[in-house]
Amino acid sequence: MATFYKYKRKGSNKDFWEYRIVYKDPKTGKYKEKSKKGFTSKAEAKLAAEEMENKLGLGIDIQKEDMLVKDYLQEWFENNKKNTVSWGTEKTILQAINLCIENLGYVRMKDLDRSKYQSFINKIAPYYSKSTLQRHNSRLSEAFEQAVQDDIIRKNPVWKIKIPKTVRIGEITALYEEDIDLNNKVVDINKTFVRENRIWLVKETTKTGESGERRIGLDDYTVEKMKEWKKIRNEILVRLGLRNVPYFFINQKGEFIKTVNYGDMLRTICKRHGLRHMTPHMFRHTHETIMWESGIVDLNFIGARLGDKDKTILLNTYGHLSNRSEQMNMDKINQFMKSWAVFGQ
Repeated sequence: MATFYKYKRKGSNKDFWEYRIVYKDPKTGKYKEKSKKGFTSKAEAKLAAEEMENKLGLGIDIQKEDMLVKDYLQEWFENNKKNTVSWGTEKTILQAINLCIENLGYVRMKDLDRSKYQSFINKIAPYYSKSTLQRHNSRLSEAFEQAVQDDIIRKNPVWKIKIPKTVRIGEITALYEEDIDLNNKVVDINKTFVRENRIWLVKETTKTGESGERRIGLDDYTVEKMKEWKKIRNEILVRLGLRNVPYFFINQKGEFIKTVNYGDMLRTICKRHGLRHMTPHMFRHTHETIMWESGIVDLNFIGARLGDKDKTILLNTYGHLSNRSEQMNMDKINQFMKSWAVFGQ
């Protein structure tokens, strides 16, 4: 049961309240005291004490709930994963942990909730494939589930998290030659490559309006590069004596390029030229940045090109760019008002 004490802070005549709770540590069997000061009324202190007593009644470890996320994850890895799994698995677990620490490391465990975790996932989504996000999410879910089992937190913040849509490499892989009209500078995106039961399959995407099937325009620079590739593609097919190969992007054997190969080759190119490691999915961020920098401020247009139905994801992920969008719109208004003022005179 809590006890309450009224006191005055040094240099102040105002009354403040403190609660103290004596409880038995379920793990050690020893009695401990939990106290907190700074309440402006006894009623406020009483409510806080009741909340703390509820936590104690539920068996929550109130000492560890004040831990920072970074300290918890590092401790979890040392105690549960280090030297108990393969080197490769250790590496992927640490990648997930370091990403989380970089973004949520200084949040206290008791303050970590699904909203904060979802914001973290939304922030990193443009830089990783869906499968990578799901893998990281799985590792972190395991870590935080342990925190639930150890009575450090009540709920797993990873529960029911939504993985945002990223660049669809499968759609690039599944492009047929007939999908690309270089004369009219358009490309039809209507299918994607997926792997099910270790077999690669072409599947139709969802219909327009559901962030799937769409026709997008191509800029002149991209059209010229695709024409160059088409010549190389034709040379490969002639050399191999192949006909009726539908895929626009093929390897030296005339076969479609698996999604994983795009990432592998890009990694090799970056390493060869001493560049920062890039993933194919990071080009989504580049493409959207180019649109903003080009003065395009129509979210419907941007969303249509990227296949994003949910415009809030665009704003949340690229908030700093939406601020630039607002500035560009204001510049247009200012320019109009100057012209209008001159005309009015």
